[in-house]
Amino acid sequence: MQYRKATKADAAGIIAVMENAEQAGTMLWSPGEREMEEATFAQSIEQEDTARSGFFVAEDEEGIAGYIFIKGEQPERIRHRAHLVMGMHERVRGQGIGTEFLEYVIDWAKHSPLRRLELTVLTINEQAIRLYEKCGFEKEGVKRDSLRINELYVDELTMSYLL
Repeated sequence: MQYRKATKADAAGIIAVMENAEQAGTMLWSPGEREMEEATFAQSIEQEDTARSGFFVAEDEEGIAGYIFIKGEQPERIRHRAHLVMGMHERVRGQGIGTEFLEYVIDWAKHSPLRRLELTVLTINEQAIRLYEKCGFEKEGVKRDSLRINELYVDELTMSYLL
């Protein structure tokens, strides 16, 4: 498995992994809820390639297997922090690839101007919570009834990593 910063050429592969990850029901977007155009997404990849932001991919011989998006904040008082979103294709989940990939991105962040990574995860996504804790993220709080999935309200956990 190779881990690297994404390029515009990765847009279609990242979109495919996003759509696959959404099928698990543990992402913000419901399956099929959003449509992404490859050209527009490719432009986003290029625009977000900064010292505090970026798209990263995990890639094997079958193509893009996962993505991580780090979005740095712009206002001066919170410029030291970034939000992290991660998704892995079902074909590689549970194999330790997510751990290696997240550690790769954390190492990138340690060499950036960032001080803090933060994320949210559904409390029902126990596998992801274990992954984040294993990589050093700590729980900060719970947003109660934050999402509504199939007529049920689900809590969202806020986690952070201090670099």
